[in-house]
Amino acid sequence: MGTHSRIFQMAAGATSNSRYIRRTGPGTQQLTVPGVRDGVVDGAGGTGLTLGWIYRHPGKAAKLVVRHPSDVCHFILRHPKKFFGGGKQVANKRGTLSQGVTLPACIQAEIGGLFQKLNVDFFEVTAPNRIGHMAGEVDLYLKERALAGPTGRGQVLVMDGACSANPHFFNYCREHFRAVITPALWEWLVGAFPSMSELHVKHWDYYHAYDESAACYDVHARWRGLPPLFQLTDEDSVLLRQTLNGWGLGRDDWYVCFHNREKGYSTVDDHHHAYRNASISDYLPAMQEVVSRGGWVIRMGDAAMTPLPAMKNVVDYATSAWKSPQLDVVLSAGARCFIGCSSGLFILPSVFGVPAGLVNLVPAATCAMRAGDIGIPKLYRSKETGRLLRFDEVFSSPMANYRFTQLYDSNGIETVSHDAEDILGITREMLATCDSSIHYSEEDEKLQTTFVDYFKPGHYGFGSVARTGRDFLKRYRHLIEPSD
Repeated sequence: MGTHSRIFQMAAGATSNSRYIRRTGPGTQQLTVPGVRDGVVDGAGGTGLTLGWIYRHPGKAAKLVVRHPSDVCHFILRHPKKFFGGGKQVANKRGTLSQGVTLPACIQAEIGGLFQKLNVDFFEVTAPNRIGHMAGEVDLYLKERALAGPTGRGQVLVMDGACSANPHFFNYCREHFRAVITPALWEWLVGAFPSMSELHVKHWDYYHAYDESAACYDVHARWRGLPPLFQLTDEDSVLLRQTLNGWGLGRDDWYVCFHNREKGYSTVDDHHHAYRNASISDYLPAMQEVVSRGGWVIRMGDAAMTPLPAMKNVVDYATSAWKSPQLDVVLSAGARCFIGCSSGLFILPSVFGVPAGLVNLVPAATCAMRAGDIGIPKLYRSKETGRLLRFDEVFSSPMANYRFTQLYDSNGIETVSHDAEDILGITREMLATCDSSIHYSEEDEKLQTTFVDYFKPGHYGFGSVARTGRDFLKRYRHLIEPSD
């Protein structure tokens, strides 16, 4: 028996601590040699226990499994990445490093081909830690799949619920997919089987469109008139009723959710998006309007927001002890309508079919998204002259699509948030739309058409089927109608 064979047998037969004694001359030297339990099939040579090694040495692999089944299973279960993706570097008897055998290209191709035959797409959200992207991109993807008709392809969601913006909504998402895997597992899969990258779907064009039209508007336009894909579960419906009862709302009472973007939600990048912020104080008259019509107001958001003053039939849920991921979903989905802004939270109720009235939309080329929604854009003001810019000026230049505070500052522009009159106007229009009492005059439709005509391919909101607020168009018609 050769030296190599003896060492192989000793390594394969080593105990779990992977040590053996070898005499060299007058003294005794103890060497630490990794064994099967450590994922090494040749303790001296450092050959790793990998799928590639098994593929190349089926006979040796069979003997190894028969002799040491528990050690083999122990290693594979504890180190699947090393077993399937390649060996680890281990020290051999000379103290040098030897790399284990990596997965052969032939195995990569064979296993990757199996995934191809499964007819499965792996869909990943671009920013799962933001609720607008998480809810909106999943909803848009599912709607696109439904609009395309039966394809026979399965859908796998690549998302870690624990790291998502809302773990409770994650449970709603997973019901629409054949399976869910974590991003870490996906990265390993595509690393081990590169051909799987062809199955990856990630829609940056839904919302991340820069200087181009966002794809979300086209999808919503094609979905127009169709029911929402998401519905509250029976369990969540019961929770909604119990919560509202606890706050004093009766079975026949209704409520409107309000949300305003403020500094503090994302301190890491807030300086880039400060142009989207506004003051909650300008929303108070609109909240009082809802209450005067017999409704309730539930203010959504995060605990960092400015607390609301005490008002009748107004629940400042955002800063309350009741706040939870589950109630974020339940309250959003049960509202009559949602008064929001250029912040992704309004997308959460929208996937449940709740119409949105959106104020302070910015950049100017942003629109509300769905049929039944209404939006109004922020105005632009020249810092040098203090003059409000006309919409033909704005839409004929790149400023219509500016997405970062630095772009406004460097070009001498400031965004003008809506005042209480603007927000009150869109709230009244939204409530009238919800109870089907809305009426638009010939003048209203003419102003609507004039404003829509400013949007051209390449503008962010091009193709939107939502309306622009009626009172806003009348109040600022001098900035909207073509100049002489």
